[in-house]
Amino acid sequence: MNLAEWLGVAPSIWHSVTTSAEACNAGGCVTAAATATPAYVSWTTGDGSTVTCDGPGTAYNPALSAHAQSTNCSHTYTTTSAGQPSADGNPNDAAFTVTATVTWTVAWAGPNGSAGVLPSLTTVGTSSLRVAQIESVNN
Repeated sequence: MNLAEWLGVAPSIWHSVTTSAEACNAGGCVTAAATATPAYVSWTTGDGSTVTCDGPGTAYNPALSAHAQSTNCSHTYTTTSAGQPSADGNPNDAAFTVTATVTWTVAWAGPNGSAGVLPSLTTVGTSSLRVAQIESVNN
């Protein structure tokens, strides 16, 4: 609690994806291709906040000191997840449900130089995050 949580999408999915289709008839075949490119990710953090990031976020690297790294995609929880639902029913496992929605731009290219833009697509993933409060006393 009160410590920035880094938000990130696996780099392995943050890239363009292209697929194509071919249609044939007696006059020959034509091919069209569509390319989806991740544009941004919106995070619903489970505590009423939403964070939108222009890229996948940066993975925290435990091999580096905290001062040697940074992220442009994070959220600071100001309350614990106590009282939230828990997957196993144990109140000690209460967690916020975190949802990542990646919005993809989609473009197509067809025969003879034809091309255009299609409506955007979204993919959604969820996870849970336990947020605890730790108190300490200085001497």
